[in-house]
Amino acid sequence: MKKDLKWQIQAATTYMRIDAADHIRQLNLTCNYALVTDVDILFLQDPRPILEKLKPTRFCACPEEPFEKFSLWKSDKNYFNNGIVWINIDFMCKILPSLREYILSRNFDIPGPLDQAALNTYCQNHFQNFQLEQLPEAFNWKAYWGNNPDAMIVHFHGPKPDHFEKYLQWYKDTANPTMTPARQVAKTFSWPDNFGESFILLMRFSQPKDLQDMVTLFHQFD
Repeated sequence: MKKDLKWQIQAATTYMRIDAADHIRQLNLTCNYALVTDVDILFLQDPRPILEKLKPTRFCACPEEPFEKFSLWKSDKNYFNNGIVWINIDFMCKILPSLREYILSRNFDIPGPLDQAALNTYCQNHFQNFQLEQLPEAFNWKAYWGNNPDAMIVHFHGPKPDHFEKYLQWYKDTANPTMTPARQVAKTFSWPDNFGESFILLMRFSQPKDLQDMVTLFHQFD
């Protein structure tokens, strides 16, 4: 599949996470497990007391939709979001050659979000009856779920704080904002149709006050 330069730049940065365990071994760090995360996160509490008790044979992660009230994507409970992953370093180093070969054999053409899609499909295809070892949802609390005082790691998955701010201003200035189709709202912000509509649907999951709380939280750290 032919990919443009913009896609290649984005893919290069996200696929680097697949090599995280290999980099740790090359640095001669003496640890058996490591937390690998996206950059769009906030640590609100020290996760080490809980993580030190988790000793995954492969890795621990949250399902894409661990929050029981949220079902926009209707994904399988074993399909995980790899924005925050607690990895077994030996295991990840062991599968790395096979994982790389799998990605290259597909020419990076794996439906879904880049390295997350690659690792999910690899696990489903290479391990019989793959069962995800789960992290508590507080370790990958999606910002559009709203404020949660028990969250350890907040993940600005999908919409970022500036998306929240633009949406909240539009919401304030618009009569009957919830009646406006999501795609029409996305066009107001000149967001691409597919991603923009998804952003709006995600943000509509929370009340405006909850979104504002998350924006305020972000600005405490930016």
